[in-house]
Amino acid sequence: MIFAIISGFFFNRHLDRVRIEQQIAQKQKEEWNYQEKFRSAMYRIRQNLKLEHFLAAYKNLDTLPVPKESDQLMMDEYIEVLNRIGKGLLANHLLKESEEVFRTVRNYDGQIDQASESLSRIESKRNLDSARLHYSQGAKLFEQKRYRDAAAELQKADVELNSVQSLNFDDIKEDKEKVAAIYREARFFINLDDAELPLREAEQFLKLKDFKKTQTSLSKANQAVSRAAFIHPDAAEVKKLRQRILDIDAEMGYLLPNATPIFNAFVKEMVGKTPHYFYLMDYEFTPTMDKDRFITLGIKFQRDQTDPYFVIRYRIYFQNGRDVFNGHFIMPSTSKIAEDGIESITYKQEIPEFFWNVGVRQMEIKIFDSHDVMVSQVSRAFRRRNS
Repeated sequence: MIFAIISGFFFNRHLDRVRIEQQIAQKQKEEWNYQEKFRSAMYRIRQNLKLEHFLAAYKNLDTLPVPKESDQLMMDEYIEVLNRIGKGLLANHLLKESEEVFRTVRNYDGQIDQASESLSRIESKRNLDSARLHYSQGAKLFEQKRYRDAAAELQKADVELNSVQSLNFDDIKEDKEKVAAIYREARFFINLDDAELPLREAEQFLKLKDFKKTQTSLSKANQAVSRAAFIHPDAAEVKKLRQRILDIDAEMGYLLPNATPIFNAFVKEMVGKTPHYFYLMDYEFTPTMDKDRFITLGIKFQRDQTDPYFVIRYRIYFQNGRDVFNGHFIMPSTSKIAEDGIESITYKQEIPEFFWNVGVRQMEIKIFDSHDVMVSQVSRAFRRRNS
């Protein structure tokens, strides 16, 4: 019995020793297999790298075991190979694969800065690709004369290029110039289009004699044309739009003063019932010069006969933007008085030689009392004529 117990004890110890030896052997085998697999995969990868087959090297990473942190030499070799693969993929514009490699590298001590820089380079390449795609789409839309859509794509391209510029890895001078050039042309046609609608509105408002709305629309059109002219000042389209603006403005300059009635500070019913009254009843403007180079202006009016005098001031505007100004006292003895109390005066204004071949654009009369208070006014415009 005792012998059996002792035999069993030694037998169990033998079994324990056998199990330990088997475990050690298994671990040695696993270590050998791990190293063999690492060396075999590393050999294939290095062959790929030697031939600059970076995508094949990247795919062979699936067969490469990740080294243990305790295996420093293998770890150094592993990181060195990852960096080479990542850079090769980046150089060949395989951005997704390169990013994956550098994200792995970044997880290891001492590799954060270098890996982060490489990831920034990848971001720069992606932004540049995106910018070029937007540029390509914008160029196609421009060819299709879809200028607003083209400008939107080109703006997106510019945003992406600005991101590339801030990372400062890629030279984008040529890309910037290409985007700016076609965007500039797109903006030119957009501005022409922006001028067209308010111009049509101004023409319609002018027909309705709604001068306020005409002026508002004309101002919008003029701003758009000015923006287009800043890009191409001598373009035929700009000249045509400017001529339309000038034509509308000239027509409004004719219609607006003529639509304004005679101004009188005193209503007709107060004539003769209040002191200092003056009432302009009618006028005569002769915009063409007579053979002696005089222009005729005349007025009919009623006034307070007890006032010592009134003053008439008139101005003749010419098509060249210059004007002639004059004034006279209206004394009791200087006017003709009809039986009904209506007075009339005619003035002849001599025109300097400088204006002989220039058409009259507008004539204006203002009447003031002896206290220099304006009591009447009238202004009338005339059609533009060739010099």
